[in-house]
Amino acid sequence: MGKKKIRVRRVVLDANVLVSALLFTGSLSEIVELWKKGKIISVFSEETFKEFTGVLAYPKFSLAQNEIRTLIEEEIVPCFEFIKTTTTVSNVCPDPDDDKFLSCALSASA
Repeated sequence: MGKKKIRVRRVVLDANVLVSALLFTGSLSEIVELWKKGKIISVFSEETFKEFTGVLAYPKFSLAQNEIRTLIEEEIVPCFEFIKTTTTVSNVCPDPDDDKFLSCALSASA
């Protein structure tokens, strides 16, 4: 018998979930290991990446620009897939600002 082919899930992570996974220990930090081990493929669009970098810059996290750059270069760029949004939704999510994440998921078939 041949090996069973396992389909890797493509996921779109909310910016706050992603920041919590990267900066804090706890159950969300397990997500980091999933993408590092190739068990999930995390996907960004231009819009979701912009929100993520904006959240990282919040004063409450006290991250310097070079720390943000290092985090992106070492943790995000090697492990994430960047896609072009091809499907756009509006006024679907309770918070309209979250529609960009749904648009990203639909565009990435996540």
